[in-house]
Amino acid sequence: MNRLRKPVVAFVAILAVTCAFHAQDIVKTLTVDVNIVLIPTTITNERGQYVSGLEKNKFQIFEDKVEQEIVYFSTEDAPMSLGIVLDASGSMNTIMDPARRNGGACLNMGTDDDEYFLMVFSDKLKVNTEFTTDLRKLRAQMLTVNSKGSTALYDAIYAGLAKVREGTNPRKALVVVSDGYDNSSRYTGKNVREALKETDVQLYLIGNEGDGALTALAESSGGRSLSPRGRTFELANICTEIVKNLKNQYLIGYKSTNDSRDGKWRNVRVKVDPPKDVKLNVRSRTGYYARNDNP
Repeated sequence: MNRLRKPVVAFVAILAVTCAFHAQDIVKTLTVDVNIVLIPTTITNERGQYVSGLEKNKFQIFEDKVEQEIVYFSTEDAPMSLGIVLDASGSMNTIMDPARRNGGACLNMGTDDDEYFLMVFSDKLKVNTEFTTDLRKLRAQMLTVNSKGSTALYDAIYAGLAKVREGTNPRKALVVVSDGYDNSSRYTGKNVREALKETDVQLYLIGNEGDGALTALAESSGGRSLSPRGRTFELANICTEIVKNLKNQYLIGYKSTNDSRDGKWRNVRVKVDPPKDVKLNVRSRTGYYARNDNP
């Protein structure tokens, strides 16, 4: 565990770029029909470079192997609803002072178009701020964080997913920064998996290498698990990776041809027609639960 603590000192840098996903040049509000299934999708080439500029006709989307008509397609940097979940358990003690001192600098890239909340956890959870566009409030709350107690990681992710769903923007993400393993939760990994399947939230895990199942869950949501290793300057690469992932996504929407409201899981797959002699990798949500009118 000790090898993770020092890199997590650079949490301030990670959070800064994660919060950088904004709509600086967008003046209109993005509204989407609530019946449309939205699938944020990231395309990379064989070298891991992000591929932008693809047209709508290059994409196909399938639900349970049945092709769907794409009725919404956007590559705009739409406003973001972002939840920040910070581990303040005792294992974070050695890095909490620099995090408090420099936390305000993490939010300098935010704009009025984005909204954020801050949740801090150890063996207990505390929503330090509700959703807000007031970055001064978030900076102030960052300075009050103290580290103590054990680590209720699953509980924090579960609560964070529920909270970020309250966001008003179409793109939603939850960033969880933790240096430890879960040792104090009431909820289980299975509970977290089911909660994530029920949301349109992308999950990003930073600094945690203790749970391969959580890594798989983050990737199934279209998010990532990124762990700093080695010297702190390498964290710049992680920061760049996160912000590029968010800013280079295609937002694809469709109305399901399956109008059954049975609450069942539906598999979703996005395919892209690549240029000649080019291999592309697709990362997106793997599915969702249908609306259930008979709970």
